[in-house]
Amino acid sequence: MEVITKEGQPNQAPEVRIKDHGFTFRPGGGMVYSERFLPEADAKLAYWQRYGILIGITPDFGGLGLSRHVDDFLPFQNLELQGNAGLSWQGNLRLAIGLRTNF
Repeated sequence: MEVITKEGQPNQAPEVRIKDHGFTFRPGGGMVYSERFLPEADAKLAYWQRYGILIGITPDFGGLGLSRHVDDFLPFQNLELQGNAGLSWQGNLRLAIGLRTNF
């Protein structure tokens, strides 16, 4: 969020601009399901409105994922639904779905 004041114009209200897209580095974690429940550590790399792109690692695989904030219709703050795809440590393609939050 950015607050802009109007210099030399004391009667003007300040402007508030909210940036809703860009690059970031937000560490996070959660649980995913891929044949079984797995803990996951991840980092969000980019965001656009309520969506994000992340990289994550579990005990079985690592890969890329997409996330979407669900705290606009659920009562939990900073909660995201995510889907991941990557290679297992044996070289097989793995897909996962789960929940994450930023640390």
